[in-house]
Amino acid sequence: MNAITFRDLAGEMVDLYEKLYASSSLKTESWRGAVVAIVAFLIWYPFMKRFDLKTYRKEQEEAKQNANA
Repeated sequence: MNAITFRDLAGEMVDLYEKLYASSSLKTESWRGAVVAIVAFLIWYPFMKRFDLKTYRKEQEEAKQNANA
């Protein structure tokens, strides 16, 4: 699985999995919070990936139409 990264408020690149584990376990002060967060992410991920692919294809079609016009 590819690493998903994003920029935090300070502008530094942060790995989503690292952030997910650290924040959830710190908030609950237990490893169980991290497990729940990871399970929730695994449920959410396929839907977000499908949405991202659908949006990408739509953008590609629009770019193709604009190039032909």
